[in-house]
Amino acid sequence: MNNKFANKVISERKVLSIVNGFSSGRTQLTGLTSHAIASWSVEQKLDETHELVSLLYKLGNLCHRLSDRSQESFESLDDNIAKKN
Repeated sequence: MNNKFANKVISERKVLSIVNGFSSGRTQLTGLTSHAIASWSVEQKLDETHELVSLLYKLGNLCHRLSDRSQESFESLDDNIAKKN
């Protein structure tokens, strides 16, 4: 079974480790949520249009999609099954 949540956590940890390894100051990036990225970017004095901040938002969205199990619940039916109903 492909554990999408575990993949999300592993991916997030890798990103956080890299970013925090290069961050200046005491404030570290604590997650890839919009709120965490926004707070971190203010502390780092990076505008939201900065390339790194933009990339972090994209990675955060990707990680969210990787773990969003609701997508699996609403897969379209096979045409043969749909015709029977």
